Amino acid sequence: MVSPGPGSDPLFNPDVALAGATPPAGLFRCRRWRFDRGEPVAQAWLRCRIAPAERGGGVLSVAGEGQRPDGTIYPDTDARAVFLGTWTYPGERRPMIYGRDARRDVPGLVERIGPARWRMVLPYSGFGAVLDVVEIVGDDAASTG
Repeated sequence: MVSPGPGSDPLFNPDVALAGATPPAGLFRCRRWRFDRGEPVAQAWLRCRIAPAERGGGVLSVAGEGQRPDGTIYPDTDARAVFLGTWTYPGERRPMIYGRDARRDVPGLVERIGPARWRMVLPYSGFGAVLDVVEIVGDDAASTG
């Protein structure tokens, strides 16, 4: 378990949001931080991909066998993008369409917090979590840290 230090990392600082909220298409590494009633817990880094979406933004898909958020990132403002996705479960080959099952829907916000680094904030994302924060970093940056 890795615990974040309060205010020491822009990932957990709500006042940090830089221009360029929508990540570009490409390969990334993602790590989900789950906040529930105890200490926040970081999951292992997973490979993720953002593909171009038809109307701008991108389609996020996370590789792995665990429960993971997959969906579309829509541009909103320069400092914020909107994520509409669903939880994909182990063994499922592709994500469910947002809006088909409210228990699996997971809306959120995406913000850029550094060079090649974004956070996706998923409030009350279900399954006992008060908050999930998905850290998204350029594939090169994640492999060194």
